[in-house]
Amino acid sequence: MLDRVPLEQSVDKLSPEVRENEEVRASKVPEIMAVTKEDALIANSDFRGLTDFLQMDVETAKDNMDELLFLLDWGREKAKSDDSVDAIYALKGLKDSLGFKEIGASAASKLYSYIRLSDEQGKLFDRIKRIKKERELLINA
Repeated sequence: MLDRVPLEQSVDKLSPEVRENEEVRASKVPEIMAVTKEDALIANSDFRGLTDFLQMDVETAKDNMDELLFLLDWGREKAKSDDSVDAIYALKGLKDSLGFKEIGASAASKLYSYIRLSDEQGKLFDRIKRIKKERELLINA
């Protein structure tokens, strides 16, 4: 069996020329490119599934990232599943029920606006119910 020596000891035994060549080679190793959050998200298969469904190119998806993430979250909540296919299927159902054929950023924008307005409407209805209950309590007090 070969005797092993710590790396520091073996490097110390190298000639100055070899040591210099090793240092030059190490300095020429390219730095790993920084990956942005957007690039990482675009590479995500769930996100890509949604952009494929909406027929969006990468640049358009980057420009509409917040809306797309909202839609994906809404679809997961609506489908009661973390599976992106279920979420996209829920979005497809909404899109079909609204009856529009747009694709790309236009489709994402319409879906986003509809869902946001629908959520706001639900909150207003809940508030109206609460106000009616409060009024009833005052009348019966």
